[in-house]
Amino acid sequence: MSEACKRVIDFAFHVLGAEKVHATHHIENPASGKVMQKCGMRFVKTAYEELDPKHISGSERLSGNHCHYEIKLSDWKRT
Repeated sequence: MSEACKRVIDFAFHVLGAEKVHATHHIENPASGKVMQKCGMRFVKTAYEELDPKHISGSERLSGNHCHYEIKLSDWKRT
């Protein structure tokens, strides 16, 4: 997963021209956070998010605390 995450980040910066990449994971899935950290992303915050079950199948299970991560282009160039 780390390799796939790194390729998506690289694509965002070098093909799409992004300056910053954001990602989140549900707090009950800490393995995703470890992948983000391995890719150089830094933890920003934990925030409650309520997802509308009318628009996302199974979203009642996804509502809850989500951990937010980010990486800036300048930080990516250093890795």
